[in-house]
Amino acid sequence: MAYTLTAEGANAFKLTDETLKTLTFENTSKDNSNARARDTYQTITVTGRIRSAVDGDIMDDTIKAAKWSLVPAVMQTAYQKITAEAVAAGQTTRKYEFTQGFVVDYAEEFSDQSGVGYFELKLRQKKDQLDQVKVSGGYAAE
Repeated sequence: MAYTLTAEGANAFKLTDETLKTLTFENTSKDNSNARARDTYQTITVTGRIRSAVDGDIMDDTIKAAKWSLVPAVMQTAYQKITAEAVAAGQTTRKYEFTQGFVVDYAEEFSDQSGVGYFELKLRQKKDQLDQVKVSGGYAAE
């Protein structure tokens, strides 16, 4: 399965299947009856490898994701259009779209044994825009 994550806006970037290893979508709420109606949120989490530009290779956009994670939530540039796709055998299994996505958590880890860096990026849709989240799939990949 191949994954892509695209952010469109002031801090635009694109991560492809060469970088991404997992993609998770969650629709969650607190564990009480009132929360289900009033306090839900949608989260996209991606993990992958941080690739270095070696021998003329193109460096991945994880550095752009890391820089975006530093933008304070009070700034408009903290919010971007997010599209995450999972494609298998030429079919788009799932496509998730956030109109006002923002970074909840971003982490990087490096190991001197493997010499490879890993990252985890957790994104959410802005709370007042939850009705704008789109989930689709089951069609030929673009």
